[in-house]
Amino acid sequence: MKKNILSLTLALLLLLGVVAGALSSCGSAPAPADRGDDTTAAEEVTTVSPEQQLFDALAVKDYGGYEFRVMTAFSNYAITAFDFDTMSGELIEDTIYNRNRAVEEKLNVKIINTKGADGDYCAVDNMLRKNAASGDDMFDLMFSEAGISGKSAAGGYMLNLLEIPGVEWSNPWWEQNAVELYQISDRLFYTYSPMHLHYYESVIAPCFNKTVAENYGIEDLYKTVRDKKWTLDRMFEIASSVNLDLDGDGAMNSANDLFGIDISTIALCYFVLGAGGSFIQRSGNSVTYDGLSERVVSIAEKMQTIFSDKAKYIGYDTPGNESYNNGYIGAFIANHALFFVDVLGEVRGLRAMDADFGILPMPMYDESQPDYLSTCYCGAAIMFVPVSNAAYAENGPILEMLGAYSWKDLKPAYYEINIQGKVTRDEESVEMLKILTDNMTFDLGLLLQLGGMNGKFNEVAMSTKSPVTEFEKISNRIGGDLEKLLESYENL
Repeated sequence: MKKNILSLTLALLLLLGVVAGALSSCGSAPAPADRGDDTTAAEEVTTVSPEQQLFDALAVKDYGGYEFRVMTAFSNYAITAFDFDTMSGELIEDTIYNRNRAVEEKLNVKIINTKGADGDYCAVDNMLRKNAASGDDMFDLMFSEAGISGKSAAGGYMLNLLEIPGVEWSNPWWEQNAVELYQISDRLFYTYSPMHLHYYESVIAPCFNKTVAENYGIEDLYKTVRDKKWTLDRMFEIASSVNLDLDGDGAMNSANDLFGIDISTIALCYFVLGAGGSFIQRSGNSVTYDGLSERVVSIAEKMQTIFSDKAKYIGYDTPGNESYNNGYIGAFIANHALFFVDVLGEVRGLRAMDADFGILPMPMYDESQPDYLSTCYCGAAIMFVPVSNAAYAENGPILEMLGAYSWKDLKPAYYEINIQGKVTRDEESVEMLKILTDNMTFDLGLLLQLGGMNGKFNEVAMSTKSPVTEFEKISNRIGGDLEKLLESYENL
């Protein structure tokens, strides 16, 4: 053995000597003739990204023409279609169409989309409960507003997604923070995915009117964001500086005047998550409600500086909204507010504006917050599998492929092309949209509206009442709702 090792060593030394000699003569060697068609070995090596490797590793099997049945719910603000009969030339519709046809071809399945009736927000949830009671196997996958169907999980109407073979929930096409924060005792009944745009359409997004900003000499807000100075205090300080009695009646009391903020007031509670707060505390498998944290109390108090005074913002109930075609949204379009805060689905309605506008992330609590955080309205569609579904153990590859194609094609189509081309007016807003979706966070209490906490926080933010005192009034309700939820999960 030693003799063999010695022989190999000598051979290696000789080889290195030859290579060294060749290298030392390179300086005097004539340059090779230019051959434009040559391709070096290094150039022939292709690098496959980790994301592409995940995509390439998707399982492919023949489902023999199986009809994969999907039910989606109605929304009054969001794109909810899961399929289209033909291509239309519209980017989003064509991307959804092509995604489904690609999955159908690869897996030999047929995707069937049933839509809930217009105006019936509860259609999917009612069907879920009805099928569970009768045992009818009508759907493989369902989407419904979280605030409506989220509580149905505790009733045993949904399958534990973690038990579906062939689905890797750590893949990037599943919203990772939702998978983590909505999981209780190794049970995950619902989550978010880019396969259904109702989720992205529900992201809370502050916008600003560039004409009003220019008229008031407002700073470069994009730079403020990049400099990590876009905080609650800064947003409210700027908003407070913008007000004008446009109709000359001597009062700031109608949408005919100019305000700092135009907002859907049901969105107030989501500022808490953007500022790094939470209502439900998570630590490992522990899920508790311990009252309002100091941060949440501070966030509420900061918000009261604006929203306790109806002379500082336009909301649903601001007099004069009816004068504008889109109510409080129309007031922003008419340059009657600097900021507008609502879901992205409503932002699409701003495309009719004559003035330019931009999109911003949710403000941080203060400059020490590590990152901007975003969240979505509880009306966002969660995805789940009904307990009556008999084929769930076979359908994992279908879910994975639908999720992967949506992440690969539909998400870019929605954010980078559709929003850029039809809604936002500048490249900076596209940058801001990426910030919006890079760090999504969620709260089980807000999603399920435990104890009525959403409405209570909004009420407190629009008042001068003590946040601690007001939440103590509903503390038992919140704790009771959470305890029932946890017990239900344990018994499933």
